[in-house]
Amino acid sequence: MAHMKHVTTFLLAFFVSAAFAQTGGGNTASGELVASIQSGPWSDTGTWDCACIPGASNEVSVLEGHTITVVGTDTVRAESIAIGESAVLTLPEGARLEVTASMASVGEVNGEGRVAFVGEGPHTCGPATLANLDCGMGDMTIADLVTITSDFDISMADVVAGGLLVLDGAAGITSSGGTLTGGVVRLHLQALSFVVVEAKLKPHPRAKVDDGDAFGGCSIVPLAALSLLPPASMAQPWPVGLIKDGNCGETK
Repeated sequence: MAHMKHVTTFLLAFFVSAAFAQTGGGNTASGELVASIQSGPWSDTGTWDCACIPGASNEVSVLEGHTITVVGTDTVRAESIAIGESAVLTLPEGARLEVTASMASVGEVNGEGRVAFVGEGPHTCGPATLANLDCGMGDMTIADLVTITSDFDISMADVVAGGLLVLDGAAGITSSGGTLTGGVVRLHLQALSFVVVEAKLKPHPRAKVDDGDAFGGCSIVPLAALSLLPPASMAQPWPVGLIKDGNCGETK
């Protein structure tokens, strides 16, 4: 897991650094890197170093400190997209980002819009925290931690999660005939009342990990540990068939 994160971080840094080198204006060639030069709407040519609007043939980088907004219910496209640290992509409800190859984000994707993988793939996603993700068709690999807060649509894809897919709270999984292999973790995050530490009461935020009846129902893990430990260390990952909606019982 740690090795995979190092590789993902290196690739993301390379992707973003290479985008800095792109200059000039007009239309971009197929596969050319496009990087943001300031915050602004995706549809504004002044937002991008190519003086163009990125499309399905472009590898897009949203650089550190920039906020890129998809306006209204627009659909925007990229071959691949990398969102840098402290960068933000805003996808309002009804908006759609279509990706033909890969997505990685160490920044933020805000809003209830949908990220959709299109084409036959192969596709790669992660790391990222997304409200709605549509896996499309073909092969999809979750390459690093992907957290879903609303809907994970397998659609017709063959998805390999590898224990790196997290469903946050009431997030659900839908499918149109696709498959999902590998562990899935569901988190129920809440501030628990109090725990006794050295005979003193103090607040202690934790996370509930609902691992299904087959693994004892409910495990409790310190919230701070979630960013440090792989899912396998936060209770045993469990097959999608054991996903349980709702709370996993009273906290002791």
